Amino acid sequence: MKKRVFYYSDELKDDFAQTVENIQPLPENYQYVHDTFFERVFGFIAYYILLKPFAWCYVKLKFSQKFVRSEGVKKLKEGHLIYSTHTLPLSDVFLPSLIKMRRKNYLMAGEQANSLRKILWITRSIGSIPLTGNAAKNREMLRCVKKRLQQKASVTVFPEAHVWPLYTKIRPYPVTSFKYAVMLDVPVLAMTNCYQKRRWRKTPKIVTFVDGPFYPDHTLDKRERAEALHRKVYETMCSRAEEYSTYSAHEYIKRP
Repeated sequence: MKKRVFYYSDELKDDFAQTVENIQPLPENYQYVHDTFFERVFGFIAYYILLKPFAWCYVKLKFSQKFVRSEGVKKLKEGHLIYSTHTLPLSDVFLPSLIKMRRKNYLMAGEQANSLRKILWITRSIGSIPLTGNAAKNREMLRCVKKRLQQKASVTVFPEAHVWPLYTKIRPYPVTSFKYAVMLDVPVLAMTNCYQKRRWRKTPKIVTFVDGPFYPDHTLDKRERAEALHRKVYETMCSRAEEYSTYSAHEYIKRP
């Protein structure tokens, strides 16, 4: 794998994996929850029989990936949010689905996914929950997230928002990313992908740490709850990355 140099100006806005030039809004007639018999059957086949096995083979063969889960994660049975680093354009989609093999994971997808108009029903069936700037659609999206959590599924959020390939540090992200956890009053997990050098291959090994669960503190008001969750997750990610991300496959340089 060829080492690349990325120059960035803004850690919150720069995106090094944007694949859609003209981002389109989410269609007005898009339905976040469309549980027809056909879609349930198709979703089950596509997710459990096709996606999960392919995802497992991909991350194992390409990155020799392994999970390190806390005891609390293994025992967690209720619906929860997963806050993940965003450093792998494809594997970031796969890895949350492999944390708990019998549970379905839903993914809050960026607006780039909205431009894939012809396959939006397919991505919805396998767990995509698209973000949008439309206020009415946002309310539908929140109801969809709530429904999936009530079904004891997990929903993954990428608070860093933009992909920085194989980046080994944790970028700052806003407290507003945790409004969902506070509004819906659910536990959260922190998922941190750490990169380590392999002896015979240039592609790094991935060690994925899944920490938590962290619960909203009801002794605080809503704003303080979000801040406390943000602090716990961010500090956990930083600690994992600092200790276990020991190999940089690419170089990132900030513009003066």
